[in-house]
Amino acid sequence: MPIKDGKYKNPNWVNGGPPAIDADELNAISSTLESLDAAGGTGGDGKRYARIVIGTSTNGWTAADCDYLCDGVDDQEEFNQAISYIKSLPNYATHNNFDTIIILSGKYNLTSPISALHSINLIGTGGATLIRETATGEEPYNNMITISFGSIVNINYEIGTSFEQVPTPTSFEILLSGGASVKQCNFNGYRGYNGGSCIGILSGDLAGSHVYNNYFFGWGNDNFDIVVLDAKFFDIYNNNLSSGVSVKQSSQISLDDSFRICQNSTGTISGLITIDGKCGGVISGNQCSRIQILNTKNSKIYAGNVITSNILASGASGRDLITLGENTRFNIVSMNCLQFDNNVGNIQDNGNNNLVINNIAGN
Repeated sequence: MPIKDGKYKNPNWVNGGPPAIDADELNAISSTLESLDAAGGTGGDGKRYARIVIGTSTNGWTAADCDYLCDGVDDQEEFNQAISYIKSLPNYATHNNFDTIIILSGKYNLTSPISALHSINLIGTGGATLIRETATGEEPYNNMITISFGSIVNINYEIGTSFEQVPTPTSFEILLSGGASVKQCNFNGYRGYNGGSCIGILSGDLAGSHVYNNYFFGWGNDNFDIVVLDAKFFDIYNNNLSSGVSVKQSSQISLDDSFRICQNSTGTISGLITIDGKCGGVISGNQCSRIQILNTKNSKIYAGNVITSNILASGASGRDLITLGENTRFNIVSMNCLQFDNNVGNIQDNGNNNLVINNIAGN
């Protein structure tokens, strides 16, 4: 009998010889394979991957609906249990595919950070909302979620009302590193003006991080929706942003690597796009109030950025819509549409060897 206690045992088959197999045994093998698939299935390399479901009783889900059932209190505990289980699997450290945590609809209150996600996808089924209910996050960026080589998909994220946030210029809600992505999520920072930025992207040396098709609301007070610090090969596109994007290079070593900040006609930016010391990027198709290219650390630059096909509009008096700062060079500014009121300036080039050509300005 090849199936014993629900597990397959190799009976050492021999052509034309015992052991024989009958229909009942074949059905037992089929049932075992079905149960394996329901528990997570296998990848193309034949290894098993986890697919875990999390629900909450506050939205009517029961233990029969999910693997881990939250109750609306310290819900990060069930998330951390699910993550610990995935990381305990024998093949977790060696497989190249991604385990997945499915989050059923409902509100999940987080009073401390979720354990770091690596090669794990966090996917909502629709109406899944994570609510931050603490001022204390993961050091040093005070974030609630850290993810690398995985995705956050179709999740709502909100700032709760049960605490006061402490404003810091380098605090984030979600921290991404190499190979991570965030897509089709809604981020409600209606109290975020007292805190930091929403998404931070760091150290993407091995693979790029991607942020696309997301909606941001209420992130402001000189903070940004997305902040990039010394990361390579990142994409930020087709997002509806509330305060803008900041890309910073903290060292004096030039990072001339490709990146993209692009929005199509359905995505708008009401704030600022600022690039400081980062080169080799394309900033195209955005709608925003201003674009700044800076080099405050006077880093060596061997390739500039391409700023093209953006629509910039501002009613602020005396403010340039596109600024190329001191020590910037080799940037191309072309085919942008600048709309201004109250004698707002057009394009200010304070750098060297920048090309500014074929832009349209008017009010």
